[in-house]
Amino acid sequence: PAMSAEDLIAVIREAGITGMGGAGFPTSVKLSSGLGKVDTVIVNGAECEPYITSDDRLMRETPERVVGGLRVVLQILQPKRAAIGIEQNKPEAIAAISAVLGSGIELLPLHVRYPQGAEKQLIQTVTGRCVPPGGLPAHVGCAVFNAATCAAIYDAVYLGLPLVRRAVTVTGSAIAKPGNFLAPIGTAYSDLVEAAGGFALPPYKILCGGPMMGIAQYTLRTATIKGNNALTCYSDKDRHETPNPHCIRCGKCVEACPMHLMPLFLHRAVNRGDLERLDELHVMDCIECGSCAYGGHPARAELPHRQKARARCRRPRKSKEGGRREMNEEALKLTLSSSPHAHSPNSTRRIMLDVCIALLPALIGAIVFFGARALTLTALSAAGCVFFEWAYRRIMKKDNTTGDLSAVVTGILAAFVCPVTLPFWTILIGDFFAIVVVKQLFGGIGANIVNPALAARAFLFSWPLFMNTWVRSGVHVPAFSNPTTASLDGLTAATPMASLHVGAMPEASVLDLFLGRTGGSLGEVSAMLLLLGGIYLLVRRVISARIPLAYLGTVAVLAFLFPRGGAARLDWMLVQLLSGGLMLGAWFMATDYTTSPVTHGGQLAYGVGCGVLTFLFRYFGSYVEGVSYAILIMNCCAWMFDKHTQRRQFGVSREDVKAKKAAAKAAKKEAKEAAANG
Repeated sequence: PAMSAEDLIAVIREAGITGMGGAGFPTSVKLSSGLGKVDTVIVNGAECEPYITSDDRLMRETPERVVGGLRVVLQILQPKRAAIGIEQNKPEAIAAISAVLGSGIELLPLHVRYPQGAEKQLIQTVTGRCVPPGGLPAHVGCAVFNAATCAAIYDAVYLGLPLVRRAVTVTGSAIAKPGNFLAPIGTAYSDLVEAAGGFALPPYKILCGGPMMGIAQYTLRTATIKGNNALTCYSDKDRHETPNPHCIRCGKCVEACPMHLMPLFLHRAVNRGDLERLDELHVMDCIECGSCAYGGHPARAELPHRQKARARCRRPRKSKEGGRREMNEEALKLTLSSSPHAHSPNSTRRIMLDVCIALLPALIGAIVFFGARALTLTALSAAGCVFFEWAYRRIMKKDNTTGDLSAVVTGILAAFVCPVTLPFWTILIGDFFAIVVVKQLFGGIGANIVNPALAARAFLFSWPLFMNTWVRSGVHVPAFSNPTTASLDGLTAATPMASLHVGAMPEASVLDLFLGRTGGSLGEVSAMLLLLGGIYLLVRRVISARIPLAYLGTVAVLAFLFPRGGAARLDWMLVQLLSGGLMLGAWFMATDYTTSPVTHGGQLAYGVGCGVLTFLFRYFGSYVEGVSYAILIMNCCAWMFDKHTQRRQFGVSREDVKAKKAAAKAAKKEAKEAAANG
């Protein structure tokens, strides 16, 4: 239109147009503040939240409104570049927009990922620029407008229509006929539900918005507003609540955060009320996308404390129109909780079950190599750990956490690092130490600072005779026997580590070590079976390969560079890798969530540290094996690796970090000089 930028902005302001993607910021203000500053205009057609399809339908059915509104924006801001970003899972919308696009505007199919539609992430994807912390898109020469906002601008400028209606997705398992509706602003949610056929199932949660960032409602007597693009109604089939949540430091929240924050530590600082620490962790940069709580630790401990409220709405009843549930005044019971309202199906129990499955091949191998006592000792250890955890929490009047199976995993691993001949009473003492002293006294799951199973092994060396009695592979010990040293005379043998410790190659071949045809602790002898379990954990994404590969790689490199006893380098390296508890430690002990770093760089450094210490203990220590002590020492350093390997927050460059350090150093120097002069 033949109008000045100021006149167009006035029309948009008078039409009452605001951001329709959810923020609700006045569009006229965004345009006015961007005059002369913006060189790139982006239309956000990502619509990355699950369930929501209102923008998708808008772009499919009226693409000329979206493109026409964008051209008005281009006339106002006069940028050098204009682009429309649409996720690749919307091929119909891409085709419709492409058909009316014309010249001078790019159409960018975007990868399908969440939160692709977040303003800062979209700018980075389209332009490669990062909005600095606390900054606005205009600071990097960009302006982002929602597709529905562009359509509203078209209506205001070309048709003279104010913003009085918008497209709303009404969806969810509780809705009889999910769909998109063109609703007047102010339409009650109850009317939207009626337009979608009413409730097919009683809702337990109703959201203004989508499952990741939507706001839970306590009543349907709420009006549709300009930024309300969806009404999501969940039935009980979508109820996935985790009782008694506990963070296990899995680190998935750190990996998922699009702003490169540390949600794990934000959660702890919030619990302590530590505002200074929250500021150091850049809490104000959080965009509340919910990625950390969806894909992070299954207990959702990163979420704010959920507040539940019950509200009365209308009791459902069947109408004469066939099966539809109409709303009555005596309400359904609705749940209020913080977003996100959708969660990964993972849980602590599922993760621990996967670990148990991964340990199963090694347990079967132990039974084959050492007899039925391997099974009874492992079962007793697992049962002992479960009992001690249950008893402690019962005595201390705490919630029962035995159902998460973490105690079972501790019990299995505690048995795996002990000889098959260990007396039953001894393993129970180790279980008590692992669960009560190492785990529960420090706060329970997610709070212990060292690996409980390895700490139990170190403690059990108070009985060195029992812990250093190894039977040969193929000697089957009866299930319920309690063998003594005398009864085992002639059946015991030195482990390969005893030979390696004095600089000699063991009698067992590399193949024997790989398969497990040698003496050693119950669950550590077969590198092949442990490797099989480690691969299972990788496939299930329970662990990452960073720690095991850094650990094993470090030992391999050092052993290859410094062979002993005149052995060939490759043979010495392979024997070092396949002997002792290295495979068990690298795949199952060092990767323990609670006692290892959560950052990528920290995990690599941690794995290298475990490898270096293991090498030093094996070469120069008084004890033949060093895996357990290496991991225990590095457990105590996990916090340091996390502190010094945090990712730079989104929008911060290396130069910014250097400048900040230089400023802090200068300020510290000035304060020191002032104190000296003062």
